[in-house]
Amino acid sequence: MDPWKAAAAAEILGARYAVPMHYEAERPDKIAGYVEVADPEKEFRTHAGGRAHVLAVGEWLDLAM
Repeated sequence: MDPWKAAAAAEILGARYAVPMHYEAERPDKIAGYVEVADPEKEFRTHAGGRAHVLAVGEWLDLAM
């Protein structure tokens, strides 16, 4: 999913939190239809708004909040 689709999915699902995940980022050519985004974090934050929680490696999100 690109940042826009991920944000739209979070909105449709009524998600309280949206945390982007990346799988095999070093091989984007392996994912059919994938288009590289210049600044995916910025795009995700822009479209997901307050739901967006971009975590650093090893960081946890307390879902009880």
